[in-house]
Amino acid sequence: MGLQPARVKNMLATETTQHFHSHKKRKEKEGGEKVGNLRSDRQPSTSYMKGPNESRSPEVGIRKLQFLSAKSLTRIGAWNVRTLYVTGSLAQVLREMRSYNLQILGVSKMKWTGSGRMESEGATILYSGGRLHERGVGIILGKEAARTKLSWEPISDRIITARIQTRFTKATIVEVYAPTNTAEDEERERTTTGVLDEIPGHDMKILMGDFNAQIGADRSGWEEVMGGMAKGERSDNGERLLDLCSSYRLKIGGSFFRHKDVHTLTWTSPE
Repeated sequence: MGLQPARVKNMLATETTQHFHSHKKRKEKEGGEKVGNLRSDRQPSTSYMKGPNESRSPEVGIRKLQFLSAKSLTRIGAWNVRTLYVTGSLAQVLREMRSYNLQILGVSKMKWTGSGRMESEGATILYSGGRLHERGVGIILGKEAARTKLSWEPISDRIITARIQTRFTKATIVEVYAPTNTAEDEERERTTTGVLDEIPGHDMKILMGDFNAQIGADRSGWEEVMGGMAKGERSDNGERLLDLCSSYRLKIGGSFFRHKDVHTLTWTSPE
């Protein structure tokens, strides 16, 4: 059973853009509604189908030779920011994104309502939320990554997808904010049901986000899915994540590389 796209709307932004004045004339030519010193689009694509001018985009034609190719380094991250519904929080995230030289950032728990697209400090923010400031997910594209964007789709306040053009193929990014282990089974199953099935088979699949899961260090029977560098004890959500990755031939990238504990363990349960 597939999930239906969420209704898209725009939300007023309070963040500031330092480079707005130098780019003002260019943005005015591009069109779109301006809110303060940000620009938001009212017609984001909600389909994997190409638009009439998609293949003719000169920027995509130039940048796809560099982005996500074997000869270049593309940095991708996924953060649970706890909230972006606070003045100055978006600017702080964008600063951190630049400091880590990230081109693509998946964001969980934004706590923004509605769905839409906006620009700030050269980055493109795609977001998908509900009616309340509770959950919400987003994908932030750096300047170079934004030029490769083909389409995007707000699924729910827990899932958002974006499709980009790479050197040899197209890639679909799925950002997920999964329920905790204490949530109802139906809610946990519904989070990813049908989303990966709707991605074109020839696309590169990048599944990321906060899965509220621990896969544990034991990789017996899961050698094709996980590496030997994972931490903790396997949880119920961890078992579900392993099953999901096995079904779609995905690998849990963070488990294949050695990291400091401070970079792998981000939260401790108070229980």
